[in-house]
Amino acid sequence: PYLAREAGRTMEVLAASKMFVAGVFAGTMEAASTTPIETVKVRIQNAATQAAKGSVPQNLGFVSVFTSIAAKEGPLALYRGAGPRVVNGAVAASVLFGVNGELKRLFGAREGQPLEAPFLAAAFCTGVSEAMIYCPIEVVRTRLQAIPAGAAPAGGALALTSSILRTDGVRGLYRGFVPMVPKEALGNVAYFTTYELVRALLGGRGATGKGRGRENLEIMFAGGCAGGMYGLAIHPLDTVKTVIQSESGTSRYRGTIHCLQDIMARGGGIAGLYAGLGPAVVRAFMANAVTFLTLEFAVDEIDGFIESQRQPAVQRR
Repeated sequence: PYLAREAGRTMEVLAASKMFVAGVFAGTMEAASTTPIETVKVRIQNAATQAAKGSVPQNLGFVSVFTSIAAKEGPLALYRGAGPRVVNGAVAASVLFGVNGELKRLFGAREGQPLEAPFLAAAFCTGVSEAMIYCPIEVVRTRLQAIPAGAAPAGGALALTSSILRTDGVRGLYRGFVPMVPKEALGNVAYFTTYELVRALLGGRGATGKGRGRENLEIMFAGGCAGGMYGLAIHPLDTVKTVIQSESGTSRYRGTIHCLQDIMARGGGIAGLYAGLGPAVVRAFMANAVTFLTLEFAVDEIDGFIESQRQPAVQRR
């Protein structure tokens, strides 16, 4: 009886935390598969702000930057920052889907109703939580990806983190937090809403007559659309965040607005805020196709495992 009670409690904990657990798998797969594209996006965003004031940066296309990094710094340079990025991806996706699931339950969001206030509020608050939790990891990852070959600290992410703490204190790990909050909050509203709407347009979950292959393709397409919409919605704020987080020591910017104005001045107007948009959207589509496919698969597997453990022992024999 004792073992049965403990097993029952374990299953209850797993059921309550399944979105957090599934998010870890989804985030790890996403980060591992898209780090090279993210590295190119960061290089483009930083190069755009370093151009002469009033001029339009040249040779900042995705292919040219990708090939330049691979040729001059070696293919492994495209994976610089992969360590903190995988950690960031696992933590972020766990927080993203776990917290969102709990907030939807707390706010009383109804399944399949992404345009109702409880669903939108849950998505918005999820983004605020994300920004608070993993802003330090974003700072380290962005700084590593922006460093050219030969200039990276010998100890990698840990050495850079120590350097930031010595130079700027804990505050240095939260550089870029102000633009990160609306970026994540508004971005998640677009993200979750788009996924649910596209799934509904494709027939919804559990529609009769679908094979597993078609279901997986629909999940990947809806996830890709969600990621692409997220990228389009938040890219200007992401550019500001990236530029601020790439700095070390005393910032040359008085704040988020000053940074935004400087990017526009150096990048040729509004276009400067959309530097790296192409690889960002491509990365977001690919990343979230992988993310949602892994997430839905992990949730199904966890549900199946829980159900099998809840069956009477006689049936399992």
